Amino acid sequence: APRRRDAALQDPFQGLERALELRIHPDIKAYYGAYWSAGLEAEAPRGHVSLILLWNPEDGERLVENLIGHALAKRQARSPFTVFFACTEADADTFLSIDNDSGAVLLERPGAAPLETIAPDLASFLETLVPAPPEGHPEHGGRCDTPAGRLLV
Repeated sequence: APRRRDAALQDPFQGLERALELRIHPDIKAYYGAYWSAGLEAEAPRGHVSLILLWNPEDGERLVENLIGHALAKRQARSPFTVFFACTEADADTFLSIDNDSGAVLLERPGAAPLETIAPDLASFLETLVPAPPEGHPEHGGRCDTPAGRLLV
C-alpha cells in the first residue's frame, strides 16, 4: 500500500536540476514526492496506463539516472524536456510525460517529439483514471519501458 512521505526531506530532483540547469515543474515534484509506492495500474479514457511511482530512495536515484539519459536524447532531438510518469499498453511504444515548462500531459514515443497533448495538466489527467487490477504491473510480468531503458523494476 502507498505510504505518505515528506518530499522535502528526500528530493531526488535537486541534483537533476543542477545537472540540467533547469527547474523541475512543481507537478512533477509533487507526483513523485507524495508517496512511496509500487506502480499503480489504471484505465484512462484512451486505454490502460501503468503509473510509475517511487518505491524507495534507490528508485528515485534510478529515475534521475533515466531522466538524465532522457534529457540528453531530448536535447539531441531539439525537443523540450519532459518527465515520464506512466507507460501505455505493453505492446505500444508510447509513454505519458509531463512537459517541464507547461505542465501539460503528453503522449510520446522514445526519441521523437511529443505526439499530442492528452491533458492540460497532471491533476486533470489523474482525475480521469479508474483503478485497475495489478496483473499488468512490471512486478507481475508486465512491461514498463521508458526512452532511457527499463525503469524501476
